[in-house]
Amino acid sequence: METHSEKLRRYLKREGLIHPYGFFKILQKGKPHIQYYNVRRMFWMLKKAGLIRIVRVEKGKGRIPKNLYGLVEKGLNNSLWHNPENVFKRKQY
Repeated sequence: METHSEKLRRYLKREGLIHPYGFFKILQKGKPHIQYYNVRRMFWMLKKAGLIRIVRVEKGKGRIPKNLYGLVEKGLNNSLWHNPENVFKRKQY
């Protein structure tokens, strides 16, 4: 089963750029119970993992700008796409 982050990778490979709210609306069509907070958190984790980056900032509604994200070349085939939370797990010694 494809995770949300893997769907994001597939979308970014095909389309190039997206902002978190735009991706939230795409996911909401298939799963109406998904929360925007979880999508924002996924974008944050993928950015911390170095798999995506902010490519462009556009004027949004009000004072909050839209950050458009794109793929980072070195992270295209990284295993963290399946579970980006693994970036934050502690190393065991």
